[in-house]
Amino acid sequence: MHELHHVLSEADERVVQILVDEHVEVSCYLVRIDDTTWAIQGSIAVDGEEIVAEFHNEADAESALEEIAAAGLGAEPFDGRTP
Repeated sequence: MHELHHVLSEADERVVQILVDEHVEVSCYLVRIDDTTWAIQGSIAVDGEEIVAEFHNEADAESALEEIAAAGLGAEPFDGRTP
């Protein structure tokens, strides 16, 4: 059976596009900040590992990670890991 892809909002798609355009390397880790905030960890040349994007729920964060990994900017393909 084919799994449906979670669709991101336009605002979240813009965040993904900015990360791809800026070639931000993500660690493929999701970080739960609180009940309504999930973040993607990434590497920034000057600062090292930082939170590079925040989303309102885990599904949005996972979908964003999948899109970033598909663009070749993830450390490895997303496998649902959290640190």
